[in-house]
Amino acid sequence: MHLKRASTAKIKELIKYFSKIDFNLLVPIHCTGRTAAVKFKEAFGSRVRLGSVGDKFEF
Repeated sequence: MHLKRASTAKIKELIKYFSKIDFNLLVPIHCTGRTAAVKFKEAFGSRVRLGSVGDKFEF
C-alpha cells in the first residue's frame, strides 16, 4: 500500500474507507509501513493479518 511516509490524516482516511467495505482479510505487507499496518490492526482486529515474506493464504 506504500504508506510508509503517509500522514496520520491519510491513514485515518483509509481506515474510514476500509470501514465502509465488508472485507474478510486485509494483509498489509512491508511496503505499507509499520505505523499504518498497526493502525489497521487496531481498527479492524482479527480481519487484519500483518504479512511478511513467505506467508501463504488460502481462499
